[in-house]
Amino acid sequence: MKKTLLLLLVFFVVKSYPISQTKVDSINTKIKNQILILNRKNDSLSKRLDQIEKNDYKSIDIIEKVNDFYDKSWNKLIAFLSIAGSIILIVIPYIQIRNYKEQIDLKTKEFENLTNSKVLELELKITEFHREQFELLRKEITLSQEELNKNIKSETQYVQAFIFALRGMMSLKDKNYNMYFQQYINALNLFIGLNKNSAIKSMINSINGNIKKCIAKEISVSTNTKSQMDTLISTLEKDFYTIFPDIIDELKTESSKLIVN
Repeated sequence: MKKTLLLLLVFFVVKSYPISQTKVDSINTKIKNQILILNRKNDSLSKRLDQIEKNDYKSIDIIEKVNDFYDKSWNKLIAFLSIAGSIILIVIPYIQIRNYKEQIDLKTKEFENLTNSKVLELELKITEFHREQFELLRKEITLSQEELNKNIKSETQYVQAFIFALRGMMSLKDKNYNMYFQQYINALNLFIGLNKNSAIKSMINSINGNIKKCIAKEISVSTNTKSQMDTLISTLEKDFYTIFPDIIDELKTESSKLIVN
């Protein structure tokens, strides 16, 4: 196309300006040379265009390959991340659950140990408390039993003393002064053990009165009766003299006047 336009241009110039044959030949030669040069340049340009097109094709191919590589890599990366994300979503909760379970087991074990320790401590305290309560109860029972035994003994002694006193009064009614003194001394010793002060005072006065009767009537008493009376006086002086000094002194004075056979 370019060559055709160039020939028409030359033809138009030639027709427009009449020149000689020699000039025409010269011009033709130059034109041919120019055309040849142009053809060569055109061929060179064509080659270069072809080369550029080939290079462009190669570049496009490379770009496509690179793009394909990145597409594939990106897809692989997305797939990897998806798989990795799925694995992480599965593994992390599993690890967390396992850690939580381990922590719960540990706390449960600690709680069980603490509970067992507290239960054992409580059992020991309860056992110790029961032991203490049992010991207190045993002591109370023992004291109660001792008190009961003491009361029973006291009541028994009181009854015995009352029986001795009754026997003494019956003996006195029969004018048996020896038996009277012996029975009253026995009763009085029991009342002394019971700390029955009123009974002690009453019986000492009774003995003093009947000693005076024996002295007045010159009634003798046995050695055993006099010995029991002397022992009684010693006991009274030791334990009750501060309470009954006058009647004890009277008993001691009047008993020394008794006739002993």
